[in-house]
Amino acid sequence: MLREFFYSLPKDEAYIRFLSTMRVYPQVDIHRLVNIDYDKEMTLVGAVGHMDEQRIVAVGRFIADEESPGAEVDFAVHPDYGRRGIASFMIQYLSEIAVKSGIRQFRAYIRPGNERVFGIFQRLGYLVDSSYMEGFYEIRVHFDKPVNACLTEVAS
Repeated sequence: MLREFFYSLPKDEAYIRFLSTMRVYPQVDIHRLVNIDYDKEMTLVGAVGHMDEQRIVAVGRFIADEESPGAEVDFAVHPDYGRRGIASFMIQYLSEIAVKSGIRQFRAYIRPGNERVFGIFQRLGYLVDSSYMEGFYEIRVHFDKPVNACLTEVAS
């Protein structure tokens, strides 16, 4: 089902994740998505249809860094199901899981033209910053800096 999901995404928009462009989804990558360890790697899927006819319409995932208390996060929603809050729900839920696992920062890489994704991260309620590097925006969400706390610091 995961492979079918990835191949169902528009062909002119490569699935850009973990600083690589993927147009082919090897079996080993699919296995890695479904074999999670609940602390360092987490994958969520959104599915529609009855149990025997389900299909995946969204995937969200994070992989924790080995050297730092951060993680890289990514997600994709099939265009037929876009703008329904699915990505926002997935990122919120992944954030909750990450914080409980001791992760203090998410990083995401967004290609130009997809800037509306910034809003999904800003609605999490944490400080978000970004930079442009090598043709991508790098977004960082700081779980140890809630927006309300940052506003209080600025006001004092």
